[in-house]
Amino acid sequence: MYCQNCGNKVSEDSKFCSICGTKLTSNPRNEEENNSKTIESFSSINKGNKALMVLNASLKEGLLKSIGCYIIFFDDSIIVFKLSKKIQNEETKKFQKKLKESGTGFFKGSAAMMTFWSNFGDRFYNMTPEEILSEEKENFQIQNNDISKIEFKQSLTIVDEDSQHQKMGDIKIKYLNGELKFQHKYNDSNGNIKKVLSSLFNRNLKYKGKNSSIVLGNKEGFR
Repeated sequence: MYCQNCGNKVSEDSKFCSICGTKLTSNPRNEEENNSKTIESFSSINKGNKALMVLNASLKEGLLKSIGCYIIFFDDSIIVFKLSKKIQNEETKKFQKKLKESGTGFFKGSAAMMTFWSNFGDRFYNMTPEEILSEEKENFQIQNNDISKIEFKQSLTIVDEDSQHQKMGDIKIKYLNGELKFQHKYNDSNGNIKKVLSSLFNRNLKYKGKNSSIVLGNKEGFR
């Protein structure tokens, strides 16, 4: 589907344009064009190695230090994309330029910027491992065969009579050269994360989730 105001391509379930912030209306012609382009894009992606899942997390790099990142799962490997300040600034400037060129106002532009960053990880579904690794020298790859254990613990929002607070979830990956520790906000209520991890790691997976009076976090699965 395409925005009727600026012509930007948007996903079918979008309510507002990520570029100009215009409220979207369904257009049969645009739907048909979008479906055609989606089929072409899907065929192109399947010629290479397609990402199965992208998770937004924070990588612990020390006792008090962490960096925002994306964990990208492929059939044969995991790529960690570090979202450095440099990349954030570069991507923000690029998007601000698009907003300016489209004549988007301040309030719509602010909303569009929030949408842009909330959906930033979706770009990796259209990229090969080589393309992701080449974007930043600090990005790195781990082969699935080198992983001896992977642990996923859900994020929780703990509610009692007097207060409510969130407990971050954890991801731990033990592999040939060491161990990685991540924090995240996914509760995986739809089970999509567990399905992907189980299919990739089977016996090497330790999955922790709770169903009780505790109210889970505000994110569902990766899709």
